[in-house]
Amino acid sequence: MKQIRETLRLRFEQGVTSSRSIAKAIGAGKSAVSNYLREASRLGVTSFAQVASLSEAELAQLFSPTKIDRGKGLISTEESIRRLRAVILPMASKTECFENRVRGR
Repeated sequence: MKQIRETLRLRFEQGVTSSRSIAKAIGAGKSAVSNYLREASRLGVTSFAQVASLSEAELAQLFSPTKIDRGKGLISTEESIRRLRAVILPMASKTECFENRVRGR
């Protein structure tokens, strides 16, 4: 999961746009990086701050091909998206409020 976190950090904080450059920097394959970024896009991740506070287990659950919830078996991709949005949306509105305050709105 460190590769996923680092991929998202490089893309959103450092502005690296090339999957090949990110793959080389983190020692992963280009297709793996492309898959991480595609999944992040599908989940609605638009900044590193949205995933920075997630634990390794939460990242694994969101980005693994088989999403497992202990005691409940497999969960759907839609359920994963709902869970991520439950974390991201409150953070996004806090960020928006802060940015508006800084801009004097």
